[in-house]
Amino acid sequence: VYNGRAPVALLLHEPDAILLLGLIVAREMGWQTPIAVRLDRGAFDAYRGGAATVTADGAITMAV
Repeated sequence: VYNGRAPVALLLHEPDAILLLGLIVAREMGWQTPIAVRLDRGAFDAYRGGAATVTADGAITMAV
């Protein structure tokens, strides 16, 4: 996050306390942070290997 090389979004199937705490701290320090989106475990295969777009409200769409 600090050097501007963070991903656009973090897609997680369950909360990861360390990653989410890191995002909170980075945001408090004024850095731009990626959004974290919870995705059902079974839905990951639909997104594997493709390019996805994540909107500010957390909507995920695949590029065709």
